Amino acid sequence: MTVAIEIKLSDEFKESFSIIKEDLETMITERKVNIEDILNHVRKIRELTVDSDKEYISVSGNRAKGLDKEICK
Repeated sequence: MTVAIEIKLSDEFKESFSIIKEDLETMITERKVNIEDILNHVRKIRELTVDSDKEYISVSGNRAKGLDKEICK
């Protein structure tokens, strides 16, 4: 499911998705990172940045907000 969603993402969000996935892969080493892990991380970024232009791991809150919507779509 994670790969299928990643393939369907618009180019606008693929880079942010990859950044988040790679960040998680440094923390979750005992199994493969899945879409739920990614969504949880996206939502944490949104909380930390208050959906603003502030960034965490080079992903702005605004970008995380759009990515959240795109993944759920």
